[in-house]
Amino acid sequence: MGIFDFLKGNSKGAEKAKIHINTPERNTNVRLEHINEGNHGDHWAGIFGFSNFYDNPQVGSKLLSLLSTTGKKQMIDKFYEETRIDLGSIEFLSITRKQKIQTSYPIVKSTVTVDSISKTIKEWKHVNGIEAQIEGKCKNTFGISYFATDYLKNKEKYASTLAQDIQLSGVAYSIHSATPMEGFAENFVGYTPSKEYGKFSVIDFVGEIVDLKHLQIPEYSIEGYIARIRLIQMDEDKDFFCLDTFVNKSTIQTEEFEIGNRISGMIWIQGRIAE
Repeated sequence: MGIFDFLKGNSKGAEKAKIHINTPERNTNVRLEHINEGNHGDHWAGIFGFSNFYDNPQVGSKLLSLLSTTGKKQMIDKFYEETRIDLGSIEFLSITRKQKIQTSYPIVKSTVTVDSISKTIKEWKHVNGIEAQIEGKCKNTFGISYFATDYLKNKEKYASTLAQDIQLSGVAYSIHSATPMEGFAENFVGYTPSKEYGKFSVIDFVGEIVDLKHLQIPEYSIEGYIARIRLIQMDEDKDFFCLDTFVNKSTIQTEEFEIGNRISGMIWIQGRIAE
């Protein structure tokens, strides 16, 4: 299986493996949907840089090779094993079954924790339901959709428990300066589901950089930032909703990328149940 076939989410043998997936008793308030699309190509491209990743197939091949040979392995259950490479602010993860890789995606670490109520689980049927997006409401105020990086491990919790404390983070697809918006305050920030990729937990946003940390990982030719981006403005709570987001340096299409700057762009959102 070629690297780009894998990143498109194809999983040979998934149909045969269905018998080994535990299906937890469902809480009828959390709706379950099955979708047959979703992949991690753009997620990895956001980490390595879109041109670098898509123009150089060896980047993905090297990544999978390093995961299999140097990553830290741990069994998720008696059928699936996860392998992680911890790089500080980000992690690389793969899930294998019988030593065959099923999926792989990046994880951006975050200390941003919000309370949420789950509404819908969108399980990726084409990878045998080991991955999913969760849709819900956070702080009883704003809606969110995120890819659950811990879905296989916590599948039963997602299915049976509405209220969860979740840690959210993001990977930027594009970053631009924020132009003034007619009819809105100068410090306006906000987000909507992406017009192009909204069904895949991607948002279009206008936000403010409230913290910025340079990140360089020479062994993977990765350079960028962990930017904490304010996405909802509330005078009484400045940190009502901020998102720790990895931004590859090549993604930044503005010179105004410092703390205090307003920016716009597109972000893929991921999350996990807080521990």
